[in-house]
Amino acid sequence: MSESRRRSGPVYATGDRRTGDAPHHHESVYDFFVDLIQGGFAQVTIFTLPVLFVLAATPVYAIEVGTAAVVSVLTLTFFLPLFRGGHLAVGRRWPVLTNRKLGTGTGYRALFTRAVVLSCSLLLAAYTAVLAELVTGSFVANALTALVLSVAALVALPYLSAGSRRARLARFAYCLSSFLPMVALFALTPAALEPGLVVLVLVVLCSVIVDARSVLLPR
Repeated sequence: MSESRRRSGPVYATGDRRTGDAPHHHESVYDFFVDLIQGGFAQVTIFTLPVLFVLAATPVYAIEVGTAAVVSVLTLTFFLPLFRGGHLAVGRRWPVLTNRKLGTGTGYRALFTRAVVLSCSLLLAAYTAVLAELVTGSFVANALTALVLSVAALVALPYLSAGSRRARLARFAYCLSSFLPMVALFALTPAALEPGLVVLVLVVLCSVIVDARSVLLPR
């Protein structure tokens, strides 16, 4: 088969019609680049859009917040395809989402859970990185903290995305804790919060609660 014929077919096509959100092998640099854009950058930026606006609207330490946000987004974008492609092992298989599941309630819930986890991970990494720079006075501390926490979030994602009650409770606790660095930053540097920023934070918080409703509400 010619190179052009191979390129014309979907990179991740299998009998199960995977969307690419499952372990697979990158056969070339081109395959990884496609996954980097479609599965990494697109997934991170779309799923974490409310948090990206929260970071952009933060009224204090704009340069420090911007640095942390850029490093966190780039780290999540680059490492996400490596983890889900099976190049980096995390001890648990990356959550699989096929086209068959995507059109069901289970599939949409999995997408929502993924968005909640990635959003809270970005929130936690970015604001913790800003606090690290404020404490140490070092730009390097900011970048390293954002990088390490973003990679750690991807390592934890398969465990936090599981369907067991224990995993859902752990996810809820993790997501709530992601707000603490932001609260600490505003407590250290009081600033007038714009209504739009408050609304965006509430949107993220409500998403966390909705995702955890099955463990919060009695059956």
